[in-house]
Amino acid sequence: MKISILILFVITSIILFGTKKTSAQVWSAVGSGLNAPALTMVEYKGLLYIGKLNFNFPDEINKWDGVSLTGVGTGTNGPVGALIIHDSLLYIGGGFTVAGGNATADVATWDGNAYSAIGNQLNNFCIN
Repeated sequence: MKISILILFVITSIILFGTKKTSAQVWSAVGSGLNAPALTMVEYKGLLYIGKLNFNFPDEINKWDGVSLTGVGTGTNGPVGALIIHDSLLYIGGGFTVAGGNATADVATWDGNAYSAIGNQLNNFCIN
């Protein structure tokens, strides 16, 4: 009887205390920080992409590789408010008419190397 109670106590202790994990949350800066408010973020091809509310062309979208924060190609000429991945492309939405030097209407794709326009279906709309 005493062995059964002892085994039950040990098993209960393991369940209650042995599986409890503690992990401290540690915050760290992304480089020296952003020069404008972040509107959206997504991980794409191992990098963190950040769309911003910035009208300082071409610095509306940045990527963070864990060490440095850099621009994405030649950027867009207006804010980037939406980022989503579909069919291995990063879709970028916002309030811009140029992405990577290509005329576009508020939405474009990024393949990791270059921007591509999608068309003019959303002319003069801001995607958030």
